[in-house]
Amino acid sequence: RGMPGNSEAAFQRHRSCGILLCLLTAVVLFMVFDLLRDGHGTVYPGSMVYAVAFYAFFSLISSCISMVRFRRQHNALLSAAKAFSLATALVSMFSLQATLLTTFDDNALPHNRYNFLTGTAVCLMILSIALFMIWHSTRMLRQRTNHPKEDTQYGRE
Repeated sequence: RGMPGNSEAAFQRHRSCGILLCLLTAVVLFMVFDLLRDGHGTVYPGSMVYAVAFYAFFSLISSCISMVRFRRQHNALLSAAKAFSLATALVSMFSLQATLLTTFDDNALPHNRYNFLTGTAVCLMILSIALFMIWHSTRMLRQRTNHPKEDTQYGRE
């Protein structure tokens, strides 16, 4: 018996999510370049910075926990949701860094270097996640096309 999240349509959606994540990486790159051009991030009033920090860390920890907890559930749609969760957590951490550097330090020169390095790392991580999603789902679709009756790693349809 196959798993509902591993049909051919599920792997096609998984690949589409990977393509969309590639396109969204361009938006994050724009955010990095805009931040470098302006030289400063968003300044939040008072304790709002701590709420932003709490959200960023909570989303990163939550994303990591779900990736570990559900790693053995070979489900293409759940995998795509986990990838998007991790990508948004990484962008939140990058935004938090830019906000903290702007809020607690007046010297803007080192900010550009740190924001550039972190932004580049986040973009590369998101792009690698997206490319892996595209590669894996394409491989699974080809495997289903070439061997429709055999069990795959994710079960039959």
